Amino acid sequence: MLAACFALAVQARAQEIVRAGFSDSPPISWRNASTNDPQGFAVSVFRAVAGEADFTMHADLMSFGLLLPSLTDKKIDVVTMSGTPERRRVAIFSQPFAKYGETLLVRTEDTTNYVELAQLKGKRVGSNAGGGWLDAARAAGAEIHTYAGAAQSLLSLEKGEIDAVVGNAPTYVYLLRGGGFPHVRIASNYVPRQTNELAFALRPADTALLDRINAALKKLDAESALAQLRTKWGF
Repeated sequence: MLAACFALAVQARAQEIVRAGFSDSPPISWRNASTNDPQGFAVSVFRAVAGEADFTMHADLMSFGLLLPSLTDKKIDVVTMSGTPERRRVAIFSQPFAKYGETLLVRTEDTTNYVELAQLKGKRVGSNAGGGWLDAARAAGAEIHTYAGAAQSLLSLEKGEIDAVVGNAPTYVYLLRGGGFPHVRIASNYVPRQTNELAFALRPADTALLDRINAALKKLDAESALAQLRTKWGF
């Protein structure tokens, strides 16, 4: 009887599913056009975490602005983002597994030597909805335009509908290198105003799951698995 109960407990643990939410922000995460499944750096990290923590990952892709609402509404269990003070009011965060800053992109005919957000005063500036740099750009006097994803904001800049885009550097560098935006350039002398730490966010009550995720991240870091994934995805 005890053996049977133990076997059932092990089976139940093996079948545990954690629903992870990701946004369309390559190379952090995006949808594979062939398989229709989410892929990317954060997806790979959380898949490795799931293997170490003994649960199955179910990945959902959505716009960045829907990540926290979906988490608090219990539609998903974990999301990937940086732990800003505002976000920490509604979620708890794992130890970070990558760092990155923001970048500024403008149209190629704009030859201004941009070094700070203050130079965007009066300009139309785009970014993905919920992005961490929108408030700073707004405070600088920019006219803010939000988009469901990074690619949409770049397309709007390519068309001349906005004057600049600000957002996380890995995503926009990756998209620009992929081609398709011949009228867009990176403001190479722009100085990032902050460094963000990428982490997994959970509901405040889910401390037990957070402990398991942190333990897995610590082990993956010690085994250099995280370093290998950062190298692979350009972090």
